[in-house]
Amino acid sequence: MAQVNERQTLSKGALECLAIVAYKQPVTRVEVDDIRGVSSDYVMAKLLDRGFITVIGRKNVPGKPKLYATTDEFLRQFGFTNVKVFTQDETFQELIRSVESTTQDQDGL
Repeated sequence: MAQVNERQTLSKGALECLAIVAYKQPVTRVEVDDIRGVSSDYVMAKLLDRGFITVIGRKNVPGKPKLYATTDEFLRQFGFTNVKVFTQDETFQELIRSVESTTQDQDGL
């Protein structure tokens, strides 16, 4: 009667964080927060617990924030062969250029 539900889903926020880490890796939590516009502390901790992301080092800037990247478990669970599939997509590259130019325009104000 008390069975464990093996099917677990990710929240919208978790999927957003996971997508950001997958496309921008290695990335810091603050960079993920900046892209999402909200704090990602809790969600990033849950993704770490579930083994979808891992700490791969520290960024060489003041404070030395942790750098996150996806894991083999992420690739296996989502059916990807490697992380290069994210960076090879031309539509994605155009979107990144658009977002970066918009961000630079806003920073200049």
